[in-house]
Amino acid sequence: MSRTGRPPAVTPDMLRTILERHALGVPATVIARQLGIGKTTIFKALKQEREQREA
Repeated sequence: MSRTGRPPAVTPDMLRTILERHALGVPATVIARQLGIGKTTIFKALKQEREQREA
């Protein structure tokens, strides 16, 4: 079954960058500005990654 709707804002490469920079202590607002996405998107990506690791 194919997925419909809006494509994900965060690509796997972007997620890797987000995780690396977050681990270095870079603020979410700075990461978002550098990647051209909203800071809420950064927080959602971090939350989803954390939830996947805990599962």
